[in-house]
Amino acid sequence: MDKISLPSDRNFLRHTTLSSLAPVTPDQVWEWAANIFERHERELQDLWAAINGLKEEPDMTRPWVDLFPSDFTATVTITDSASDLDLPSVTLPALPTGCTLTHAYLIVTTGRKKDTSTANNALNGAQNIRIKISTGTWGVDDIAAINLVDGQLAVDASSVGTSDLLVGDNDIKAIITAAAATYNIRIEDANAVGADLVLSDVQCFIKLVGTV
Repeated sequence: MDKISLPSDRNFLRHTTLSSLAPVTPDQVWEWAANIFERHERELQDLWAAINGLKEEPDMTRPWVDLFPSDFTATVTITDSASDLDLPSVTLPALPTGCTLTHAYLIVTTGRKKDTSTANNALNGAQNIRIKISTGTWGVDDIAAINLVDGQLAVDASSVGTSDLLVGDNDIKAIITAAAATYNIRIEDANAVGADLVLSDVQCFIKLVGTV
């Protein structure tokens, strides 16, 4: 009896009748069956690998952003003599459980500003709004949070100007060393062109960005 090579195609039996098969030896039948089993075994292994991959714990972290305000200070007066000028402090609560802090920024808002010098008024020279934890020391533990430029906060002589939103782009995360703590804020060497430049309804915010 002559031997023939049986196809390994799994669809072979769907398109083949028994009458069309040439005689085969038992060894050929076993070889064919083994080939089909090996192919299906590999496919099952791939399937189980895919299922196990779906079982892996997904990354459940999500973005977290919050804004923490200070109380209001009714007026902050910048004179024509450079001096450090305190702004309202911000107290942070405890962070959410599992929170990882990635960024922090300072924001300062003012109501309408006015000039009392009878001359066009504004900041005199570049200045910085700085921040530190309340237990730290100015000049040692503070960092610049908002960089102000010469001529900023401008207002016409003896008039009332617009309000201001000062958003810092300096990441102050390094200074946020403790939750449930108070952070002091001030303009270092605050100086106006004329006396005085008066800011009303000043409020500070710390914006925290992280994941939980």
